[in-house]
Amino acid sequence: MLRWLNIFIFAGLLTLLHYGIYNGRIGERIEYFLSDQWFSLRGPAAPPEDILLVTLDEDSYQELDVPLSQAWPRALHAQLLESLKVAGARKVVFDIYFEDESADPQADKDLQQALTTLPTVITANETNFLAQKGGTTLLMPELFEPYAGQVALGSFPEDYGTVRRFKTNRTAQGAMHMPTIAEAAAGVVRGKDRVPGDRDLISFYGPAGTINNLPFFEALDHDIAAELAHDKIVFVGLAFTMGVGAEKKDSFNTPFPKITRSSGSEESKRTFGVEIHATSAANLLDQNWISRASLDEELWGLSLTCFLLSLAFFLLRPQWGVLLLIGAIFGWAKFSYGQFLEGFFIPGLTLSTVVLPLAFLTSTLYFYYVTYRKQRQTQKAFAFYLSPTMAKEVGRNPEALHLGGRTLHCSALFTDIIEFTNVSETMSADEVSDMLNAYFTDVMDVVFQNDGTLLKFIGDSIFAIWGAPIEREDHAERAVHSAIKIREAVATFNADGRFPPLDTRIGVHTGPMVVGNLGSVKRFDYTAIGDSVNLASRIEGLNNYFGTEFLFSGDTKKELTSDLRSCKIGDVAVKGKTKAVEIFTILPYSVSASESENWKAALGAFREKDWERASSYFSSLEMTGSYFEVAARYYLKHVHVLKEQDLPPKWKGELLFATK
Repeated sequence: MLRWLNIFIFAGLLTLLHYGIYNGRIGERIEYFLSDQWFSLRGPAAPPEDILLVTLDEDSYQELDVPLSQAWPRALHAQLLESLKVAGARKVVFDIYFEDESADPQADKDLQQALTTLPTVITANETNFLAQKGGTTLLMPELFEPYAGQVALGSFPEDYGTVRRFKTNRTAQGAMHMPTIAEAAAGVVRGKDRVPGDRDLISFYGPAGTINNLPFFEALDHDIAAELAHDKIVFVGLAFTMGVGAEKKDSFNTPFPKITRSSGSEESKRTFGVEIHATSAANLLDQNWISRASLDEELWGLSLTCFLLSLAFFLLRPQWGVLLLIGAIFGWAKFSYGQFLEGFFIPGLTLSTVVLPLAFLTSTLYFYYVTYRKQRQTQKAFAFYLSPTMAKEVGRNPEALHLGGRTLHCSALFTDIIEFTNVSETMSADEVSDMLNAYFTDVMDVVFQNDGTLLKFIGDSIFAIWGAPIEREDHAERAVHSAIKIREAVATFNADGRFPPLDTRIGVHTGPMVVGNLGSVKRFDYTAIGDSVNLASRIEGLNNYFGTEFLFSGDTKKELTSDLRSCKIGDVAVKGKTKAVEIFTILPYSVSASESENWKAALGAFREKDWERASSYFSSLEMTGSYFEVAARYYLKHVHVLKEQDLPPKWKGELLFATK
């Protein structure tokens, strides 16, 4: 529950972060940058066929002998209108502000007359000299307004130095119902026809010079005009082709700020206003501008996407999270670009390049923080069972703490102090506690040094296993080696003289057992259960009958890679087992070869039911006080009993232990 709460909090915070960035200037600039990149990726498109630019360019200034510092003669504009009328132009749009009277009154009259000969649009000038008072002023071309077909607004909204959107706001007094140049040229009426909103983008056809254009001086030629301007909407305005015009007031940055020269090099070039007006008008005519959803719709959609993806990052492992991140970015980019080509702008660069990578990074850090905590919890839990090195290794798998077990092939070891009650009854409780703590410490050091797992203390006994929770192929070897070292550690413990001497019996068996966290949901222990565990405990108890300190099963013996001076003690049939179990011990170096051979011969005679020979060997071993004295005495008792019985043919010398 706490994990889910943390995940929802993180996802919510990341969503709020995206909301704040996207709704601010940084997010706005990032998304505009995205639209610019989609234009660059798309490249130039085919220009509109029904639009023509007549440009006041350098050649026209030179050919018509007009100084660059002088306003364009109005007589030439009148001549142009006459040429375009003859050519059959559909409409003429002037991106030129005709201010007051000129020095040539006759030219003014000629232009007034020419404006009436065909549909025309002239420009009103918006000035911000009252900006300090919070507004703009509209300057109307009063001398020519009665003669022109329409007067239109000629400014653009610039977003961070670049023209991208249509003009939709009317801030100047008297401009509320006035069309823009593009609207007037296309013949659309805002409020009646479908027009772009204030967030929609102009669909630029390419860099400066993409739209078909004709120098002003050539347009005065009736033949050329007739060929190029027939049934076209003609835009007239300033448009230099060389760098000299780049600093002019009527040039702007667009999403296509560069043009490619014939040499292959790229050069920055601003686009003049007349071409932007023409582009906007073409968009209106063809209804193919780039639409955008409202800000609220974008925020809701992107916020929901951000929240869901953030949740996914926190729920997935980092290796899957990075695939989701890459897939989300590439999927969004493909979808956004595809929609852009269809005329709809899908934002998301802020989300994809800022917030989602941050969400992935945060989720990765959170994952490793939680993983580290789980590892520490696991390591702490297993520190009671394992050596510090093994505890760290187990800590890398926190799933080990989950309730439940699994069947593993392991080796179990049980120890027990012989006659512990007799030893402790003369000692105080504190002395017994100190003795056991010292004894357990020495024994467990051996277990941990051999990468064993302490499962529990049972009174004065120890239960340990090898092969879990870290699986090892040499678990039997480690268990037997640990038993040998425990005997040596107990000998050192006794030699210290701090406490009464203790004798320890050890039993080891190898086989399948259920290992894991077993118990109830509220309380459980890491332990091992099963027939193999029970048999290991029974084998430890058999030491009492054979006078040995360490016994291990034949199943353990099979997995040893070295002999270790092992010696078979016999075959036993314990309660609950239908099959006899071989048991072995490790002989001390004090046992001679002849003594060992006599024991093997005695066992052989016993299995073969050669009672006389078996009695002879066992009696000899008992009377000479050999290492096998107690075991020989035990076998002699069985010889006397068994030789009087009719044993089944399948009997192979096993001894029956009917009680636990």
